[in-house]
Amino acid sequence: MTAQVLPPTASPQPPTGEKALAFPLNDTLPALGQALQVAPGIFWIRMVLPFALDHINLWLLEDSEETEQGTRHGWTAVDCGVTNPGTQEAWRQVFEGPMKGLPILKVVVTHMHPDHMGLAHWLCEQFNAPLYMNATEYQAALLASTGASNFGGLSTQKFFADHGWNDPADQKQIQSRVSYYANMVPKVPESYHRLYGRQPNSNRWQYLGMHQRLGAFARAHGALLAQCQCAYQWRHGLAQNFYQRKRLCPRARSQCFGAVHALIEKI
Repeated sequence: MTAQVLPPTASPQPPTGEKALAFPLNDTLPALGQALQVAPGIFWIRMVLPFALDHINLWLLEDSEETEQGTRHGWTAVDCGVTNPGTQEAWRQVFEGPMKGLPILKVVVTHMHPDHMGLAHWLCEQFNAPLYMNATEYQAALLASTGASNFGGLSTQKFFADHGWNDPADQKQIQSRVSYYANMVPKVPESYHRLYGRQPNSNRWQYLGMHQRLGAFARAHGALLAQCQCAYQWRHGLAQNFYQRKRLCPRARSQCFGAVHALIEKI
């Protein structure tokens, strides 16, 4: 009797690319004006937006600073939401609830888009907190907010028309957007602390830099926070997206995933 020799079975390969993402919170969302803890010292806030992308993810990071009176505990706010009464009221609920009466020590804005920059001036004023931001993004926000840029208006309309975009309805919309940014970012803080790669931002967080307008902060005990409609934690070689994958189209998911991995390579 001859024994049957079975071919060796291949070892299962670990998932790669987007398949390596896990979604530990599934469909759980933080309620408006509340915060959801997603990792030690990291709290997720969600604010409403008045356009097709109907929300923005903001973050509170537990932080502290040394003063003459001793250690002062508080928060670093990462991004701000647009300027409107509803978002301000949601922040007031956050002040009274999840922030536990502790102040915002720093306001970090990852890039100049109005949903990230909008209420930076207001948060800085509320807590006498400094703004931390990339220099190029700060200058772009300043230009757009003061109307000194070509964000809509006649010059932008002419530019598109000269390059073949002549649909009357589209042209009218382009011209009408001259104050679109300034309506959501009516003011930019007069001063800021420049963020640049590998810069310690506090005794807990380090700014890694920008990639495709996606700013990132790393924490000593193994967390990566990246911001541009997506946020990831890097832990044991696995990127975990903290909110629903289904809310990003495949192209956007691919871009976010690629940008995050480009930042991970800097660690």
